Amino acid sequence: MFSWALLACIATGALVLSGCSTVGSRIESNRASFDQLSPQDRALVSEGKIRGGMSQQAVFIAWGQPQQKAVGNVRGNPTEALVRPRSTEASG
Repeated sequence: MFSWALLACIATGALVLSGCSTVGSRIESNRASFDQLSPQDRALVSEGKIRGGMSQQAVFIAWGQPQQKAVGNVRGNPTEALVRPRSTEASG
């Protein structure tokens, strides 16, 4: 007999997996922004890497949406901290 619990698990898994994005899918979804990056930044973003001074849009394309965003002030200057999960690739 068919199990509705199994169907629910499969449907939930499909929804979770469809929400995942890759560098390639983010580049395609943001093609105009990606094409405006410098050749150096395009190369880094294509590999999922970032550098200091890179635009927020380039970081988004390279690493995706942050899990959390904290906005504040440091010595009168607006700041923003973005929290992303640690990549297993980066940790070796």
